[in-house]
Amino acid sequence: MEIYFFLARQPILDRNLKLYAYELLFRASEENSAPTDLDGDAATAQVLTNAMEIGIDRLSRGHVTFINLPRQFVLDPSLLPIEPVRVTLEILEDVVPDEDVLAGVQALRETGFKIALDDVVESAAYDQLMPYVDTVKIDIRAMPQAD
Repeated sequence: MEIYFFLARQPILDRNLKLYAYELLFRASEENSAPTDLDGDAATAQVLTNAMEIGIDRLSRGHVTFINLPRQFVLDPSLLPIEPVRVTLEILEDVVPDEDVLAGVQALRETGFKIALDDVVESAAYDQLMPYVDTVKIDIRAMPQAD
């Protein structure tokens, strides 16, 4: 019996539209879309497992690799079976930046991981996290064209 898994590699561009990194994303089929009932913890576990099996270097081709982290993975860094080399952990936009998340981010930084925030909107809620963040991602498609 063959078992299939799908892993998307989405390019991340810098402000000059040059390839900066790849974001690894869970996909449920060849249609390159996430299921509508996606469990963030299960998706991250699948991405990590598959990335370890294939190899981060092979997937990233020398670029930084971003991996999405739902709240549970931020709170418990022991769930991450991956070395911090060329990996940036991306805190998802639905993770509320409370004291537990701040402590988790600090622990991840102490382990050597770089941290990114995804789809940040202007909010004082992120002020406490900013000293620990290396990258802030903005989805320009979600912004008004004038901005």
